[in-house]
Amino acid sequence: MDLGGILIYISGFIIMASIYGIFSIGLNIHWGFTGLFNIGIAGFFAIGAYSSALITIEPPDPKLFEDYIFGGNLPEILGFLNLGIDLWFFFALLFAGLICAIIAAPIALITLRLREDYLGMAALGIAETIRLIFLNEAWLANGGRGMYGIPKFLGDMVSPRYYDILYALIAVVILLVIYLTVQRIIKSPWGRVLKSIREDEIAATSLGKNVFSFKVQSFILGAFIMGVGGAVFAHGFRFLDPFTFRPLLSTFIIWTMLMVGGSGNNRGAIAGAFIVWGVWSTTQFLPGFLSSPDLRYFMVGLLIVVMLLFKPNGIIPETIEKRINADLSNNFGNLIQRITSFIEKNCNQIVENKFNLHKEDEELLNLSKNKINEYHKFMNNLEIDKALKEVFELISETNVYIDNQAPWSLKKTDPKQILRFFLVN
Repeated sequence: MDLGGILIYISGFIIMASIYGIFSIGLNIHWGFTGLFNIGIAGFFAIGAYSSALITIEPPDPKLFEDYIFGGNLPEILGFLNLGIDLWFFFALLFAGLICAIIAAPIALITLRLREDYLGMAALGIAETIRLIFLNEAWLANGGRGMYGIPKFLGDMVSPRYYDILYALIAVVILLVIYLTVQRIIKSPWGRVLKSIREDEIAATSLGKNVFSFKVQSFILGAFIMGVGGAVFAHGFRFLDPFTFRPLLSTFIIWTMLMVGGSGNNRGAIAGAFIVWGVWSTTQFLPGFLSSPDLRYFMVGLLIVVMLLFKPNGIIPETIEKRINADLSNNFGNLIQRITSFIEKNCNQIVENKFNLHKEDEELLNLSKNKINEYHKFMNNLEIDKALKEVFELISETNVYIDNQAPWSLKKTDPKQILRFFLVN
């Protein structure tokens, strides 16, 4: 392979890895930060790619057996606006993201009320339905014949010889912009609510957060990012057909990237995309049957097994400081706020020891003694991770106790028993 061939390969690798990095960040918003089990990524991949293609491609030519619902010809309509830059491309990215967000909204309203496993199955079914619609409804996007001649960014201003190099740079810039934007969002109060939902939905609800609303918003944001990724793919490779969006290649591999890189960390999501795509793409250079696509799936699956055995949290996991701070703020902070607020409102800030404890009260107190003893034992041995685990387990069990006792109900039915509840806590 000459230098030109090497540059083409490297450019193609960077383009595809960056695109998958965009999808990994979108999935990280769903799963890594909110805990939404979405295995319907392929659906948003297809919608984003086809939306961008349909709005930018020229009208269909029946003589070429082209048949699709709309040929927006956006590059011709916008032109360069005399500004020296091909602005249609950015409109196409935004349009693809918005279409995915609009379609994601009703899907979220329907599916996010389901249990986690049912949500996954529903999302997978919806994604496959979307792919089959594009395959069988030829009037929509040329069916199985596919769409070709999708416009290039900057058109003919760049030599075809150097276009892949330029587009690789563009893909990296888009990935970087999305990464920086999502980082700011996740560090905001809104992002912290998502993490609290991931850790403990009940606790987040008890703090007055509309968990369902935040889940819907998270789902829409992740879908928007996936739509942008689909658009970048469409204009990078300039050909689409429904077979591109099969679940294995458009969902399974993206989940693998997030698992390998580390969920809950956008840097890990990007790193996982580049590593897994590196494993996937380099197999083509292996001799004989070793370069078969089936073996690629095997190697990716083997990579998952290795990661689960040796690095279950990924190559760049969510840092322990951030995770501990999140647990403390979400779980412990919630516990303290609930207890102190009820004490102040219901017993004049004084809790007297004059009640007989119930069975569940005794169980929590015994658990507390055991957890405290284990905590001291681990701290004396400098096993800080195990000591913290004991603390967080006790906090979690105490929050469960509060939810089960429901003191807000006792206030109406048996107000005196509220004091027993606070005596335990």
